[in-house]
Amino acid sequence: MAIDLRLVYTLSLLGAKETQLAEALRISESLVKKRMQVDAAFRKAVLDGRAIADSKVAESLYKRATGYDYVETLVTVRKNSEGEVTVIETPVKKHIPPDVVACIFWLKNRQKDQWADVNRMDVRAQAAVISANIDLSQLSDEQLQMAKAIGFNLRRQAQIAGSNGGGKDAS
Repeated sequence: MAIDLRLVYTLSLLGAKETQLAEALRISESLVKKRMQVDAAFRKAVLDGRAIADSKVAESLYKRATGYDYVETLVTVRKNSEGEVTVIETPVKKHIPPDVVACIFWLKNRQKDQWADVNRMDVRAQAAVISANIDLSQLSDEQLQMAKAIGFNLRRQAQIAGSNGGGKDAS
């Protein structure tokens, strides 16, 4: 069965997945997948269509994120007193400002480490600051174990009232 590769390319350009290609070509999805593996021309038609579509969308998103200029033609129609019609075409430069949502989308996808919505905190780096501000003598053995499990290196000091500052290591 001959498959129209121009149709495969066009459908892929429009974003068709394997199931949609199979339906349009009136073949099974497993046959589409098999053709992708064994038929270089078929695979090229699919991959080329997808690559061009993706690159056009990426270019449009980039332009929307950064803003762009374009020229629009303003058409004016005038009719004089004798009834003669004159068409005047005037080029007008327009500017589309950057779109914040497109900027955020681009950065969240291209620079995930810097722009993700997740706040990361290095617990180990914070341990010294936190332990200096907490009265560890009030923590139970279980609480100390939990703190140790997440990276804190804590020791409870038994405070003896009236001592000369010495203490006994409880953990």
